[in-house]
Amino acid sequence: MPTSLRYLLEHLEDPFSFFPIQCVSRSLQQLIESTDEDFISRMGPQGVARKYWDVPSELLYEEIGLLIGASFVLGQAMITQTISILNKIQELAAQTSALPSGKGAILCFHASIHTGSGLSHPCIVDLAANYFKHHSEWPEQWALSGGGSLQARTIQGCIAIGMSPGEVTDNMFAALHTLGDANSGIEIIQARIELWRERLARHLYSVLGIPDPKI
Repeated sequence: MPTSLRYLLEHLEDPFSFFPIQCVSRSLQQLIESTDEDFISRMGPQGVARKYWDVPSELLYEEIGLLIGASFVLGQAMITQTISILNKIQELAAQTSALPSGKGAILCFHASIHTGSGLSHPCIVDLAANYFKHHSEWPEQWALSGGGSLQARTIQGCIAIGMSPGEVTDNMFAALHTLGDANSGIEIIQARIELWRERLARHLYSVLGIPDPKI
């Protein structure tokens, strides 16, 4: 069995492949917490109705959304790397012909599912990242984006996880909450992707007949 296959499998769950992004994710989480503290301090003990927020409060809330969005894009980078690894494994081993083809199918393979939408957690990360990057290109009325275009499918997925036209930060929180415990903060994004990669690795070790170091 080519040693490159073992290397690719090990890379799927190698802590060193996660560590740099984990560090950036922690830094973003700290920025979110700091910004959120500033935002809450402006709300006072009784809070302030949304229509009465002042400009600094609006800007702080928007900043939180941008930081969460950046975290989803980091997660998407890990997803892209995962798909690249799987494609290389498929090229090297005929036993992996049973792996699904196409990004959408791969994102569901051995992944945890959000029961409310039926979407996999990697799919939700990918949706949220694409929303964050491209929502300004979308029609103001999402219902107007019909047909089977990539944009239309992305919008339909975003609606399924509770997003709607309008406030970016609200939509970022909606996506984050579909991944699990909201108290976990943005670190849950990477945690979900790491779990998915670990499950893929267990499956592929078995299919390829390579001794699994974790069994």
